[in-house]
Amino acid sequence: MMEVIKGYTEDGYTQISLADSEKDLSALQVVTKGAFTLLAKAKNTEEEGEGHAH
Repeated sequence: MMEVIKGYTEDGYTQISLADSEKDLSALQVVTKGAFTLLAKAKNTEEEGEGHAH
């Protein structure tokens, strides 16, 4: 996970930029659907002590 900065929103689209400007957003995979479910599963896995091994 990476921190993003929310920008301008129009017609259902929101501009984002990375908080760490050293990284290239175009080289990353971005979750746009099911992000909340993915986050919940990641947090649940951390609480169980399994880390991000899956």
